[in-house]
Amino acid sequence: MNAGDKGQGGLEIWISIHSHHAIIQNLSPCPRIQIMVVRLCRMHMVLVNAYAPTSSHPTEEHAAFWDILAEQLAKFAHHPLLLGIDANIQLREHKDC
Repeated sequence: MNAGDKGQGGLEIWISIHSHHAIIQNLSPCPRIQIMVVRLCRMHMVLVNAYAPTSSHPTEEHAAFWDILAEQLAKFAHHPLLLGIDANIQLREHKDC
């Protein structure tokens, strides 16, 4: 578990204690990003849980979050990856699509 500021914005990745999967590494590069490397059968898989700052946060905090996330994901570029993210963005229709 990665507790956020004042109990908000924290993250969790749950794995059953009855699971045959082994947790190899548990990283939290910042309160909004949690990375867990697990062994599933014979392979390693990277689980990432991330919670982006909302629109009420300063622009610098948004930029720092996305920079940290990109840097961390690059470290695991050659591993199977499962990414769960609350990106706090609004998608807009693009006129060229």
